[in-house]
Amino acid sequence: MIAIGFGVTFAAYTIGMLGFCWIRGYDVTFTDLFKQTWPGVQVNTTAPSGGHKLGTINGSQNVT
Repeated sequence: MIAIGFGVTFAAYTIGMLGFCWIRGYDVTFTDLFKQTWPGVQVNTTAPSGGHKLGTINGSQNVT
């Protein structure tokens, strides 16, 4: 009985996650939800970023 409860809970969570992705407009298939890693966001490196390179934090200092 507990195994059935776990299965129903997992199925509801998976379908809810898929519905959320579809509503938000993400290009995710049902099988993508079960992959261990998801593809990263494609970033345009020529996009303006306020004078800073992408990935830097304002006021940070690099220590080597």
